[in-house]
Amino acid sequence: MEQEYKNGNRGFLFLSGFTGRISRSSFIKTFVIYVLIIFVLAGIKYMSLDNPASDSSATIGYAFKIARVFVYWIFIAQCVKRCHDIGKSGWWMFIPLYFIWLLFAKGDEHDNEYGEVPS
Repeated sequence: MEQEYKNGNRGFLFLSGFTGRISRSSFIKTFVIYVLIIFVLAGIKYMSLDNPASDSSATIGYAFKIARVFVYWIFIAQCVKRCHDIGKSGWWMFIPLYFIWLLFAKGDEHDNEYGEVPS
Protein backbone atom coordinates (compact mmCIF):
# COMPACT_ATOMS: atom_id res chain seq x y z
CA MET A 1 0.00 0.00 0.00
CA GLU A 2 2.79 2.42 0.90
CA GLN A 3 4.48 1.77 -2.46
CA GLU A 4 1.25 2.57 -4.33
CA TYR A 5 1.00 5.84 -2.41
CA LYS A 6 4.57 6.80 -3.34
CA ASN A 7 4.03 6.00 -7.02
CA GLY A 8 1.10 8.35 -7.38
CA ASN A 9 -2.01 6.22 -6.89
CA ARG A 10 -3.51 8.75 -4.50
CA GLY A 11 -6.55 9.92 -6.39
CA PHE A 12 -7.67 13.48 -5.83
CA LEU A 13 -4.98 14.17 -3.22
CA PHE A 14 -2.33 13.48 -5.83
CA LEU A 15 -4.01 15.75 -8.38
CA SER A 16 -4.30 18.70 -6.04
CA GLY A 17 -1.09 18.29 -4.02
CA PHE A 18 2.15 20.15 -4.65
CA THR A 19 4.64 17.45 -3.67
CA GLY A 20 6.20 14.68 -5.69
CA ARG A 21 6.79 14.24 -9.40
CA ILE A 22 4.74 13.35 -12.47
CA SER A 23 5.93 12.10 -15.82
CA ARG A 24 5.72 14.00 -19.08
CA SER A 25 2.92 11.73 -20.36
CA SER A 26 0.85 12.28 -17.20
CA PHE A 27 1.36 16.02 -17.52
CA ILE A 28 0.28 16.00 -21.19
CA LYS A 29 -2.87 14.03 -20.30
CA THR A 30 -3.66 16.49 -17.50
CA PHE A 31 -3.03 19.44 -19.83
CA VAL A 32 -5.39 18.09 -22.51
CA ILE A 33 -8.11 17.46 -19.93
CA TYR A 34 -7.52 20.94 -18.49
CA VAL A 35 -7.96 22.59 -21.90
CA LEU A 36 -11.13 20.58 -22.60
CA ILE A 37 -12.66 21.49 -19.23
CA ILE A 38 -11.88 25.18 -19.73
CA PHE A 39 -13.56 25.10 -23.16
CA VAL A 40 -16.63 23.32 -21.75
CA LEU A 41 -16.89 25.79 -18.87
CA ALA A 42 -16.49 28.74 -21.24
CA GLY A 43 -19.21 27.29 -23.50
CA ILE A 44 -21.58 26.86 -20.57
CA LYS A 45 -20.93 30.41 -19.42
CA TYR A 46 -21.39 31.76 -22.95
CA MET A 47 -24.73 29.96 -23.29
CA SER A 48 -25.86 31.39 -19.95
CA LEU A 49 -25.34 34.95 -21.23
CA ASP A 50 -28.53 34.74 -23.33
CA ASN A 51 -30.50 36.24 -20.47
CA PRO A 52 -28.08 37.90 -18.05
CA ALA A 53 -30.90 39.15 -15.80
CA SER A 54 -32.12 35.66 -14.89
CA ASP A 55 -31.32 34.01 -11.55
CA SER A 56 -30.02 30.90 -13.27
CA SER A 57 -27.46 33.01 -15.13
CA ALA A 58 -26.08 34.33 -11.86
CA THR A 59 -25.99 30.82 -10.37
CA ILE A 60 -24.13 29.49 -13.39
CA GLY A 61 -21.72 32.42 -13.14
CA TYR A 62 -20.90 31.60 -9.51
CA ALA A 63 -20.60 27.89 -10.27
CA PHE A 64 -18.29 28.73 -13.17
CA LYS A 65 -16.02 30.80 -10.90
CA ILE A 66 -15.81 28.02 -8.33
CA ALA A 67 -15.10 25.39 -10.99
CA ARG A 68 -12.48 27.61 -12.61
CA VAL A 69 -10.61 28.05 -9.31
CA PHE A 70 -10.71 24.28 -8.77
CA VAL A 71 -9.39 23.55 -12.28
CA TYR A 72 -6.66 26.21 -12.03
CA TRP A 73 -5.54 24.80 -8.68
CA ILE A 74 -5.13 21.32 -10.15
CA PHE A 75 -3.29 22.67 -13.20
CA ILE A 76 -0.87 24.67 -11.05
CA ALA A 77 -0.27 21.63 -8.82
CA GLN A 78 0.48 19.49 -11.89
CA CYS A 79 2.88 22.14 -13.24
CA VAL A 80 4.71 22.23 -9.91
CA LYS A 81 5.08 18.44 -9.89
CA ARG A 82 6.31 18.49 -13.48
CA CYS A 83 8.92 21.11 -12.48
CA HIS A 84 9.97 18.73 -9.72
CA ASP A 85 10.36 15.96 -12.31
CA ILE A 86 12.94 17.99 -14.23
CA GLY A 87 14.74 18.92 -11.01
CA LYS A 88 13.46 22.50 -10.69
CA SER A 89 11.58 24.27 -7.92
CA GLY A 90 7.86 24.65 -8.44
CA TRP A 91 8.30 28.42 -8.57
CA TRP A 92 9.69 28.05 -12.09
CA MET A 93 6.17 27.43 -13.37
CA PHE A 94 5.35 31.10 -12.82
CA ILE A 95 7.66 32.07 -15.68
CA PRO A 96 5.30 33.05 -18.53
CA LEU A 97 4.65 30.16 -20.93
CA TYR A 98 7.02 27.86 -19.00
CA PHE A 99 4.32 25.18 -19.05
CA ILE A 100 5.03 24.76 -22.77
CA TRP A 101 8.61 23.77 -21.92
CA LEU A 102 7.20 21.32 -19.37
CA LEU A 103 5.31 19.56 -22.18
CA PHE A 104 8.58 18.68 -23.93
CA ALA A 105 11.33 18.58 -21.29
CA LYS A 106 12.68 15.18 -20.34
CA GLY A 107 12.48 14.38 -16.64
CA ASP A 108 15.39 13.35 -14.45
CA GLU A 109 16.21 9.69 -15.02
CA HIS A 110 17.02 9.09 -11.36
CA ASP A 111 15.50 9.96 -8.03
CA ASN A 112 15.98 13.60 -7.13
CA GLU A 113 15.29 15.78 -4.09
CA TYR A 114 11.58 15.87 -5.00
CA GLY A 115 10.97 12.14 -5.05
CA GLU A 116 11.30 8.91 -6.94
CA VAL A 117 11.14 8.59 -10.70
CA PRO A 118 7.44 8.52 -11.67
CA SER A 119 6.26 5.26 -13.16
